[in-house]
Amino acid sequence: ENFLLASENFNSEPDIVLYPNPSDGKFYYTANEFVKLPLEIEIYDSYGKLVSKKEFMKKHSLLNLQNSFDGLYTVLFKGHNFNLSKKIIVKLR
Repeated sequence: ENFLLASENFNSEPDIVLYPNPSDGKFYYTANEFVKLPLEIEIYDSYGKLVSKKEFMKKHSLLNLQNSFDGLYTVLFKGHNFNLSKKIIVKLR
């Protein structure tokens, strides 16, 4: 007999977790095993202005926005096989 193993939680797509959110400006990201490096990360403020752009060779690292203003930001992750955007909230006080 042949059996098909299926799970609703199985995900073979690139994904990134960004935490804590909201934060005081120090955010961490963790990429799953389907993310291929390098990883380009762009951060935009609520007006659409680019405030940071960096390339990372790690699947886990710190994103520091402590020199920014309070507000909503969009983090765009770009890899060889995907583009993914996440929203973050900076509360410095």
